[in-house]
Amino acid sequence: MKDLKSANEYVLKLAGKAYIPQELEIGRNYKITSDGTITSKNETDLDNGSHLLTFKFNPVLVEIQEAGKLAIRAKDVRRQSQKLRGIIYRQWQEESISIEFETYYEKKMLNIIQAVIEGLI
Repeated sequence: MKDLKSANEYVLKLAGKAYIPQELEIGRNYKITSDGTITSKNETDLDNGSHLLTFKFNPVLVEIQEAGKLAIRAKDVRRQSQKLRGIIYRQWQEESISIEFETYYEKKMLNIIQAVIEGLI
């Protein structure tokens, strides 16, 4: 990006899918909440000195709420290893570790494997 000050339009593009346990009705209003990940960023020059930045959001966990009814939770389709990697990544960010994430991840995974071998978990 050339100039952050000229990037004055931002778009969040929703992508992906959520596997739900029941059918939804066409024409109904639903409140959707989601945890997910920004998977890409695209910059478009608007030919007027400004830029359009588009961020692509892929859902991980989705909940659907209809007024006065119980929430519908979509199935979390991530593998357990993906969930563990996400947790380790969050720890790495929160602890502000000075080593690269991949090195931190490898050390954590070796600790987990050793704990399993020793019967600690």
